[in-house]
Amino acid sequence: MPAAPAMRTPCPVCDAPGEWLYRDLADRLFGAEGAWNLRRCSNPACGLIWLDPPPSSGQLAAAYRGYYTHQDPPQRNTAIHRIYRAAIRGYRANRFRYAPEPVTSRDRLLGALVGGVPPLREYMEVPFSFFSGLPRGRLLEFGCGAGATLQCLGGWGWDVEGVDFDTGAVANAAAKGLNVHHGDIFSRGYPDASFDVVFSSHVLEHVADPVATLRECRRILKPGGCCLIVTPNTGSLGHRYFGPNWRGLEPPRHLHLFSAAALGLAARNAGFLRFELGTRCRGTAGALIDSLRVRAHRGVFEPIPVGLRLTAELAHVLAMLFHVLDPYCGEELTFEGHA
Repeated sequence: MPAAPAMRTPCPVCDAPGEWLYRDLADRLFGAEGAWNLRRCSNPACGLIWLDPPPSSGQLAAAYRGYYTHQDPPQRNTAIHRIYRAAIRGYRANRFRYAPEPVTSRDRLLGALVGGVPPLREYMEVPFSFFSGLPRGRLLEFGCGAGATLQCLGGWGWDVEGVDFDTGAVANAAAKGLNVHHGDIFSRGYPDASFDVVFSSHVLEHVADPVATLRECRRILKPGGCCLIVTPNTGSLGHRYFGPNWRGLEPPRHLHLFSAAALGLAARNAGFLRFELGTRCRGTAGALIDSLRVRAHRGVFEPIPVGLRLTAELAHVLAMLFHVLDPYCGEELTFEGHA
């Protein structure tokens, strides 16, 4: 195959030329057909990575068929899973006063003990840690999936609403009594200043126009409202190590992938004047496991050997230590923008 031109397609965020980064990638996790190419913006103040060409609507629909975020995760009932769920109940009751079901003194003790392990604490605090400093109000989650986050926040005192493009996910969330709608953030036609908080987790990388999406988030925020975004971080240790096998690339579903610089530039172009960027190490263990699967051409649903799980959790601990020296090396990039 002849080499493609090095610099042709402009960056969707800053219009700088795009250079080939990876070519002929396969969807090794979920098996969508096709070979996919990624470009990286040549502007050092941006560095966005994007899929070029993007998938057709038919290819994209096939790529999301049975996607894992739109279904409820299986409830494992081994002794260790029951203990961990009890610890989560206890920790969240202790830390966030969130107790939608009875919490025993044993649960609270387990929560205090398990919460002393930093990687486990990161998982137990989600999604509450994103909102703990904000007054309760009206919240929209775009890309709400099956509604797990909305359930938590609704039970924590928020007035919640969600949108998602997947009809199955919307039906699943609606069956839980949640106020959810089929579509995207534009299709509902929300009036200006409708929400105190707009939130999305691992959604911005899936949208066709991230700058327009951020602009719409800002438009529907009330004065003083907050936009909270979580997305994969192309500056992560995982991407630096695994390169084209990094789990966060996930072609063809991830259309745009952000560094802190790229997300900050996209936010400014969308009209956000005040925002904060950071990274978190949550997801390090899973990213390592899935990146190894990508490299070995294995699917995402295969069993995880105990040794690999322990190695991945150790990598999570090491990543948290390295994060102290490099605060932008975490797997997840976070954005907090204010209207």
